Amino acid sequence: MIGPAGAGKTTLLTNAGLGLDPIITTDATAKAESNAFTLWLGEGAVFIEVAGRLLSDGDAQHDWRTLLWLINRERRYLALRGVFIVKPLAEQFRRTPTENAADATLTRDRLQVMTNLTGTVVPTYVVISKADLLGGFKEFFAASDANVREQVLGLTMPWPPERDPVHGVTVEYERLLDRLRDRRLLALGASNVEPAQRKLIQFPAQLRAALPYLTDYLAIAARPSQDGQPTLRSVCLTSILPPPQRPPAPVTSDDADAALPKSLFFAVSAAAAPGTVRQAPPATPAAVPAVDRPLVSFVHELFARVVKVDASLASMTAAAHRHWRQMRTACLVVIPLVVAALVALNVWTTWRGLNLIDGLCQPQAALRENQRSSPSDTTTHLLAIDQLGTALGAALAHHGSGLGKAGEAASEQYVRALRPLLLDACLQAMRAELASLRHGSTPAPVGGHGDADLLRAYQMLGGMLDAHPALITRTLLDERRWFRGVDPVGGGTCEFRIEALARQQLDLCITTLLPAGLLRIDIDRPLVDALHQEIGDRLLVDQAYGELIQRLTPQFGVVAPATLLSEPQYSALGAATNVSLLYSQEAWDGAVARAIDKRAGDLVVALAKLALPHDRATVISRLRQRFVDDHQRRWLAVVASMRAAQVRDFRDTAGQIDRLCGEDSPVPRFIAGALTHLRLNVADTTTRGATDSTWVRPCLQTISSLRSDVIDYQQAMAFAKRSTDVERLRTLIGRFNAVSARIGELIAQVEPPATRTAIQAGFDGLLRSLVADLDRSHVDELDRVWSEQVFQPFDAHLAKRFPFAGDAADEVPLVEFAAFFNPNGTLWTVLAQLETMRDITVLGRPAVTLSDDYPRVLRNAQDLRALFFVGSSPTLHLRFGYRMQQREHVRDLRVQFGATTNTLYERPDARYLVELTHGGPYGARISLQAVGGEWKHREDTGEWGFLRLLRAGQPKSGTGGDLVCTWEHEALIAGKTQNIKATLVLDAGNMATAVNGNLLSGLVLPRRIVRLDAGR
Repeated sequence: MIGPAGAGKTTLLTNAGLGLDPIITTDATAKAESNAFTLWLGEGAVFIEVAGRLLSDGDAQHDWRTLLWLINRERRYLALRGVFIVKPLAEQFRRTPTENAADATLTRDRLQVMTNLTGTVVPTYVVISKADLLGGFKEFFAASDANVREQVLGLTMPWPPERDPVHGVTVEYERLLDRLRDRRLLALGASNVEPAQRKLIQFPAQLRAALPYLTDYLAIAARPSQDGQPTLRSVCLTSILPPPQRPPAPVTSDDADAALPKSLFFAVSAAAAPGTVRQAPPATPAAVPAVDRPLVSFVHELFARVVKVDASLASMTAAAHRHWRQMRTACLVVIPLVVAALVALNVWTTWRGLNLIDGLCQPQAALRENQRSSPSDTTTHLLAIDQLGTALGAALAHHGSGLGKAGEAASEQYVRALRPLLLDACLQAMRAELASLRHGSTPAPVGGHGDADLLRAYQMLGGMLDAHPALITRTLLDERRWFRGVDPVGGGTCEFRIEALARQQLDLCITTLLPAGLLRIDIDRPLVDALHQEIGDRLLVDQAYGELIQRLTPQFGVVAPATLLSEPQYSALGAATNVSLLYSQEAWDGAVARAIDKRAGDLVVALAKLALPHDRATVISRLRQRFVDDHQRRWLAVVASMRAAQVRDFRDTAGQIDRLCGEDSPVPRFIAGALTHLRLNVADTTTRGATDSTWVRPCLQTISSLRSDVIDYQQAMAFAKRSTDVERLRTLIGRFNAVSARIGELIAQVEPPATRTAIQAGFDGLLRSLVADLDRSHVDELDRVWSEQVFQPFDAHLAKRFPFAGDAADEVPLVEFAAFFNPNGTLWTVLAQLETMRDITVLGRPAVTLSDDYPRVLRNAQDLRALFFVGSSPTLHLRFGYRMQQREHVRDLRVQFGATTNTLYERPDARYLVELTHGGPYGARISLQAVGGEWKHREDTGEWGFLRLLRAGQPKSGTGGDLVCTWEHEALIAGKTQNIKATLVLDAGNMATAVNGNLLSGLVLPRRIVRLDAGR
């Protein structure tokens, strides 16, 4: 209930007939109008009487919003059921139209804020209080009894009301006036005072005069809300009269008084909402009661029969209803779906975590078994480590609950297994190189990634610096530090398969384990401290330069080699290396010089902290020299990366030689442009740039002489098989090598040596790209020969049979085995061709590129030939040695391989040699005599019986690479059944690998024997 102070809100609630009592005020000790609100409670309803200042004071917006927020907080759904606007009648007449409009606007604003904050559309009741001040009002109703004064004097609009509330009010108001005019005679009959009768007659006109003021106010205050929904429900008048005095005796007779009508009728709208009744007061006013309290008129039924019935009319606004629908959808659909998704995600996460833990357990067990059975086999050991590393990487990436300890345990086993193979040797090499720096025996490489990066990487591995994976990886790959543990001791590189596996472990260690804190490496911290003290100035300068370049590089673009050529020349020449625009005169003048000057100040301070004082000029000079060296190296790398473009087929080579060596050759311009960029003006000092390039044309003339050789080779090989005519290929490659050597003679006078080396590398790359297609054409033919003569026969007749399939019942006849694997057999016929092709090198690189599986296939073929054949003989001749071991409860042991039988007690400590030759027999038998005299036998008479019997002996690796085979039997000893064992120890070698390794059961011949990217 809102309205200005003194409007009669409290009186209205007190006399509402609902038994309302004030229960809460904002300040019990303050005056009523200083309170923000008062709560009235009675008969299941709560009325909130709002202080007048919250409506009339424009600055009370905050208090009004706070009150609405409190209401909305306590009552989430339909916080309000209606709103009363109480306006004193006299106030409308005393104010100007402008003041009334401002008051109506303020009321409209308050109602709009209420609608927005509570989200409800409620009926609005406009109550015109103190209507007794209107001329004729008191006289008109003076004789009315209490029953009449409890009725509603006013009008009730239909719900929902029409869009224009003023029109509806005007129509209903006129009907109300008509009713009052019709009832004036009844009122005149109850009055015998002439002045009162005049006022009584004028009352409808007086009430009519108030209509414009009322409609002007309602046109603004009752305007529909922002969502377009009108809310005006009722407009009525109330009054408070002093205690009435009993009127004098009427002049008419009692019979005349009895003949008067007994009721006044005040009509409401005919379209009232359901439940709203038409008010019909009783007929004739009774005698006016003599009471001492004021008479409150036209209030009781307003609350009892209108407001009560309208309590169900309140509804949500369109926005609130949309919000409610959204919340309902969220509660009934979205939230259950989200909960279900979270539950499913949790279930999946748990399931995934369990699978990952199980995935860790299996590789861990396999690694332990491999360490026990094949400790000296680097390849299988790295394969087992790689399987554990792959599972470990997946587990660490999952971040599921319960994986922490499992991941730590797996990582500890992984690191322990990796240490003897890779980590220890790598760290030892790094430490040795760093130690040599203290004596100055190892010069720093040119290019900015030397000793400083080595020391930084060493510190990062030990946790002294934040890890940068790219720097650590680059440093460990330089000088093959990471492969020191697997490279041959005498020099050279390890097999490609081993190198690939080792490289995968490096990525896992640096990118996964090290950032997760699972790779804990102890480094030589005293050595690091000593290096900082002794050669810290050089290392800090290198480190500062590296950080400076790393920060500046993203600010500049890239110079593509094609920019050194004109557009038509793109089709003849290319280069594989780009250069950052950072390495240019413009970048030096605009950014690099200034950055070096700024960085020098910080570096001087850092050196001073290490008791290594240097003046600023010296530090700047050293940083400038580093940039000059880096600039030279990168532009020389462009020269060294020259390639002939678009040689997709060897038939294009002759034409491309013409374009490269003709009058319009792009090579001179390319080399001249690159060498020109070498010129750099740094601090009044100009580095050497372009040199005399008269040697370029003679070099191109030398290359042009290859055109006839290429054409001759193409014509000779048009209908021949390249894989069988190796000599022609060898001759052609020899010519390319000779041209490379001649170019080296022509550029012998080029200075400095670094420039000469880059030019030689560029011409070698040019020559190599011209002959690169030979690789593809030869390997395609070799691949076809391999597939037809080796892979398909092996896959069809051998791969799925014993001994290549360990559990297969069907065996490969030894005759077929010998025909395929003997030194002159199917496999070696093709391998001999491949080995011949591998011997041919073009400019220091193999002319034919074979697959990564080829070294493994070659090694397996060599091992099988050494085990099953002697020399170049095509007949089977298997030889291996063994020893017998004495076991408890064993009286004697007899071992038969083929036609040879040996007994334990003949020579207990002897080593026996077995030879199985072509024609057999090949069977094997193990006989064991218990101390009780009982003999137990284990026998296999098949062609592969010796191998089946040895594999049945549960072979395990022993000391020194030998293999221990044990067969168990049950025998009756002293009246009890006990287990007795027969044990043989096979000599280390290929036979042990055939029994327990992958020499036979692990032999896999690849479908292709060439690299897929050969010739690219």
